[in-house]
Amino acid sequence: MKRGTLIALGAFAVLLVLVLATRERQVSVGVRKLELPKLDKAQVTALEAHGGPQCLPPQGG
Repeated sequence: MKRGTLIALGAFAVLLVLVLATRERQVSVGVRKLELPKLDKAQVTALEAHGGPQCLPPQGG
């Protein structure tokens, strides 16, 4: 290999190691968590589906 290719590969490897070493396991900045209220199944009386035939279950299922 040429010297320039080896230098480029070395620089890429160093940058990759830096990125992997400094990243956070779980990023939570700017991310909102969706938390729904608890649902009591005994109080559910009906379900409504809007949006046409793609929302409906197949006829026999």
